[in-house]
Amino acid sequence: ECLVGSEMCIRDSIDTLRASLIAISEDGIISEDERPAFQDILDSLEKISTNAKALKLWAIKNIHIKEEDV
Repeated sequence: ECLVGSEMCIRDSIDTLRASLIAISEDGIISEDERPAFQDILDSLEKISTNAKALKLWAIKNIHIKEEDV
């Protein structure tokens, strides 16, 4: 089980998403039976992106760093 926000857990999650995406798209076609898993991957990537942006904004606001330094 991963600790919330642990770097290793995040990396493992991204690696799993990457492997799944490669497996699904290796033939260059997303078949009907692969579409739900493909959409799950896209949804997970969107959540990661949204959370990363929110965390960056929080850090800029609360840790008093300049955005150009990030």
